[in-house]
Amino acid sequence: MLELLEGASAPGVRRFDVDAFVQSNNLLELLSKDDVGSAGALLTTLIGAICKSGNNRRSAPRAAG
Repeated sequence: MLELLEGASAPGVRRFDVDAFVQSNNLLELLSKDDVGSAGALLTTLIGAICKSGNNRRSAPRAAG
């Protein structure tokens, strides 16, 4: 897992912007092998972050105009 985190923060690696994703029309397909060392925990965390951002956006007051 440490290698994954180090790779994700390497120079030139694009970061996933959860809030921008929730506001977009983009589709995210999450796939993981059902095996030891799978990315299941990472995917669960990502899905939780997306749901939280969506709930925050939905409950935020809307600007007039």
